[in-house]
Amino acid sequence: MSTIDVFITHWINGKLIFNALQQMALIFVIAFFFSQSSVFRILVKNILHRRDWFLLYVIFSIISVMGSVLATNVSIPGNNGVWTQVDSRSIGAFLAGLLGGPLLGTAVGFTAGCYRLSLGGSTAIAGFVGTTLAGLIAGLVYQFCLKNNPEKRFSWQIAVITVCVVELIMKGLVFLTLHPFSDALALIQITLLPNIIGNSVGAALFVSVLSEYERNNSASSNRALRMAGRMTKALQYGLNSRSADIICRIIRKETQISAVAMSSRDQLLAFNGIGAEHHQTHDKKLMALIKQVIQQKRLLYLDGQHHKFICSSKDNCPLNSLLLTPLVVDNEVQGVLLLFETQPHFFPKVDKSLGVDLARFVSQQLLATKHQQLLHESNYEALKAQVKPHFLANALNTIAVIMRRDQQQARDLLSNLAAFMRRTIDKQQLITLSNELLNLQNYLAIETARFGDKLKFFVNMDTAVADVVIPNFIVQPLVENAIKHGTSKVLLNSKININAYLFDVETVCIEVSDDAGLYEASEAMSHLKKKPAGIGLDNVSKRIKHLCDENDSAQKYGLFIHCIAGTQTTVTVKIPYQVKQYD
Repeated sequence: MSTIDVFITHWINGKLIFNALQQMALIFVIAFFFSQSSVFRILVKNILHRRDWFLLYVIFSIISVMGSVLATNVSIPGNNGVWTQVDSRSIGAFLAGLLGGPLLGTAVGFTAGCYRLSLGGSTAIAGFVGTTLAGLIAGLVYQFCLKNNPEKRFSWQIAVITVCVVELIMKGLVFLTLHPFSDALALIQITLLPNIIGNSVGAALFVSVLSEYERNNSASSNRALRMAGRMTKALQYGLNSRSADIICRIIRKETQISAVAMSSRDQLLAFNGIGAEHHQTHDKKLMALIKQVIQQKRLLYLDGQHHKFICSSKDNCPLNSLLLTPLVVDNEVQGVLLLFETQPHFFPKVDKSLGVDLARFVSQQLLATKHQQLLHESNYEALKAQVKPHFLANALNTIAVIMRRDQQQARDLLSNLAAFMRRTIDKQQLITLSNELLNLQNYLAIETARFGDKLKFFVNMDTAVADVVIPNFIVQPLVENAIKHGTSKVLLNSKININAYLFDVETVCIEVSDDAGLYEASEAMSHLKKKPAGIGLDNVSKRIKHLCDENDSAQKYGLFIHCIAGTQTTVTVKIPYQVKQYD
């Protein structure tokens, strides 16, 4: 008989290997169902609390003890008094140590070892000590190799290598505790390969399940962050048809749901996905469901079987499952998020949770937008309030003086003042650049009368930017700042230039420059820290950032100040050329 034949005869037992794999298959099935529970999330945590530790101890102890319960007892041919087990007992201790550290691994190994010791047999002591060592060794691998290397924590290769080392150590213990040597060798020949193969496969599968869970969890987190960032930007102007359409597109792209829709309290704002061509029109049955959700302030679920969604616009509409979730802002429903599917029972608990989480996020963002809008309006009101007192006093004094020598000019100035003050109570937030500069003429007329020949204004606007939308009441504070902190302090005749032009294909510039150059260095430093000196400039800066995307406004758009001492101060406002028109 050849050496290979001898090896196959004494070391490879196909039946025992198959039995070991059967045990692993059963344990893997248990692990798979366990992976679907919330308890499974504990295993992917980097830090275990006392409650987590105890829970994992119980779980892995049960897995280890089951390995002994399901074991195959084997004995030396012709000597039934010497027997051992082909089992998966060490797998629980090994996994406990590899995932939870040496303390957890040793505790589970000791528990499973005690159970093996209670069964008796020739290798009971070796089984007890070996199972305890298995948990300890795997725990040390975790402590020194995996704890600070999260990317390798769920490596199946490391799991297989560690299992092989542990099994070899356990077989070495059989040599030390079982005599004569021939009996120990005979048992090891029978059990070594089945235990190594079965436990290696089991450990690799279990760790792979954890790895896949963590990968999916990470992908879900990244997807959630990606969705949150895009939806935050879309909702910065509140809930309307444009923002709703963007939200629906984002949700459908990231979740692969058949169709997504969003409504306000009284109309369907957007619909994206299957059936969009016939759901864009007014669907009475769908609106009735939306009204029901708004009145009850709770979600409504049509599973497609017991409660089927019936489309009133098309008889053979493929959509039959529907989840409606209210968008609640300050305890008032502002709209409804609708998720559609073509298959019944598509929305189990996890998908319902997804719908609820999406609606909650949209609601929170709408609330943040509402508060931001209130803050923005308060800044706008503060800016207008700042203008009124001193400007009104100066204007009335100027008109009173002119009244004595030129009543017609005084009447014209009163008309200019009335038009300007009327504008300060205007609630309109956005205005075209041409209208902004037209309104500015009322202010300039009064200031020209006030300073006479000492101050001249020059306004120039590129016709290409006439219809660009900008924040209302944004140029006048810049001109006022140039007068107050610049030209009014110069005894010689001065001038202020107001220029509006296309900087590039994406950017519009509005420049207000004076020939005084008295902007102080401390104020310039204040601006470089993103805190423009003065309430007026500060409010202008904040309103520009509110209008633009924050990342862009921090770099490309915003308010910029350049001063050449004693020569010129230029305040430049840069805004995007294509400002979105929200309804």
